[in-house]
Amino acid sequence: MSKMKKVFIIISLITIFTTACGDNNNVSEENQTSTAVDKNSPAYEIYQQNGCISCHGTDLEGKMGSLTNLQDVGARLNEDEIKNTLLNGKTGTVMPAYGESLSEEDIDTLTSWLSENQ
Repeated sequence: MSKMKKVFIIISLITIFTTACGDNNNVSEENQTSTAVDKNSPAYEIYQQNGCISCHGTDLEGKMGSLTNLQDVGARLNEDEIKNTLLNGKTGTVMPAYGESLSEEDIDTLTSWLSENQ
């Protein structure tokens, strides 16, 4: 592969990854409403330390449209579905799997915390 082609691919990937979690100006007004998030909870610390804020926002409002809005995730998904998403990621999206990078305790803490958001 030529050096120029490699540079193009690298620049393309960087562009994709840096814009994927950027602000989405097309987010509906409904998704811009903020809920009270306990930013002093152990779950929020895990959420923050693992980069979840970059796509899901500081108040779970979602930065990439309605699919990344977690303000009512507990009403949309049950605890098993939330835990499965944390463990295995989400196919067809940029949601990564955390099953190998977070402890079982951290996964359970996040699962419980997220399931309370209804």
